Amino acid sequence: MYKRYWGVFITYICSIFLVFYVVAPILITEFDIPKENAFLYGKLIVSILTAIIILFLLNPDIKKGVSKDALPFKKSIKWIILGFLMIIFTQVIVGLIDIYLLNSDGVSERTKAKTDSLVTLSFIPLLINLVTTIIFAPFFEEIMCRKIIFGTLYTKTNFFIASLVSSIAFAVPHMDFNHLLSYIATGFVLSFIYVKTKRIIVSIITHSFVNAFVFLGALLQ
Repeated sequence: MYKRYWGVFITYICSIFLVFYVVAPILITEFDIPKENAFLYGKLIVSILTAIIILFLLNPDIKKGVSKDALPFKKSIKWIILGFLMIIFTQVIVGLIDIYLLNSDGVSERTKAKTDSLVTLSFIPLLINLVTTIIFAPFFEEIMCRKIIFGTLYTKTNFFIASLVSSIAFAVPHMDFNHLLSYIATGFVLSFIYVKTKRIIVSIITHSFVNAFVFLGALLQ
């Protein structure tokens, strides 16, 4: 694995600690911002800085451009749509498995808690949550899980192993291992469309659409 990829991982991990132990506490104590809002503001500030650093680290990849056999972007649009529909379909199947085979409620407690909290937010915090959910989260997760972990393993193993490992890595930051199957199913679809298009931006956009779908669904409950 390239050293710059390790730099991406370290940057992302540091950003998490920066939000919880530096930026948010400063906003709370020095600017008297409510705790809930402070973490949202801190997350936005740190996410912007983290994205800039990651893009800088990935500058060699950006200059190199997509591979010669990458699907033209216009033709990749259909995979964004198909990928979105495939993820929604797999989540329905996984939900049924959770309910009828695993005796679960089929809904991630973490996701439920997050979506339930949205209705209590005022406009600005809600907007910040929207931006971090549909822009920064998909960007960070797809760069690390699909481009770096999957991309590295795929050249050395096969699709199944690379997808499985990268999907488990995708689940780790969510800390919701009771619904690991849901993250694995999503990870496999995102890995699949990445292989079909050879464009990480397609996986990022697809991931963004899924997050937006969940986000808007929570608001319309």
